[in-house]
Amino acid sequence: MIDFADAVPYTVKSLSKERHVTAVELVNGVKKFATATYGALAPNVLKYWGITQPKDVGKIVYLLISVNILSASPDDDPNDFNIKGELFTKVKHNSNIKEEFITIIDKKR
Repeated sequence: MIDFADAVPYTVKSLSKERHVTAVELVNGVKKFATATYGALAPNVLKYWGITQPKDVGKIVYLLISVNILSASPDDDPNDFNIKGELFTKVKHNSNIKEEFITIIDKKR
């Protein structure tokens, strides 16, 4: 499972200056952290765990806040994670990719 307690410092370190992160920044940081951890499988891994939308990230973050693993500022609100959209956009399968890849390999021989 993705360690959200590690995803927060990962997100903070990616900023130009260390500070409190917004919900949008944290959602993007979780996506980047998951991708750094699981590579191309990140969307599938998160989906397997039921984490498909920003509000899912918010639920986990606020559970960690409730047990004092993470902290929130007085201005933070769980509703900040009610961001429309999926964590990862769906990529259409391109049936020509296999043919194009084989063509590239053949040209290098």
